[in-house]
Amino acid sequence: ATGVARLTELHKKIEHLIEHDELADVHRAAEEMAIVARKMKELAAKDVAEDKRTEAGRLCNEVAGLYKPIDEAADAGKKDETIAIHKQMAAAIGKLETLAK
Repeated sequence: ATGVARLTELHKKIEHLIEHDELADVHRAAEEMAIVARKMKELAAKDVAEDKRTEAGRLCNEVAGLYKPIDEAADAGKKDETIAIHKQMAAAIGKLETLAK
């Protein structure tokens, strides 16, 4: 659950950066999200009910996998694309949160 809280925190930070047109700064938060998501996948093996582990692992991979696309979109100054990827992250984090309960 700590991992989900950290992902949510980082997600909000990215939202703030997007709102303030600080797209160049998205990289760091997105990179940390990928690291946290990868680590969570390892922890999910212990903390998540066995029947939910595959889905939890898939969602962790999804969040980690969105790092490069959001970083590239933000670096290119593509705000709409960055927002769209940010929304994908939100959906995956929301599902993870449900599984972690």
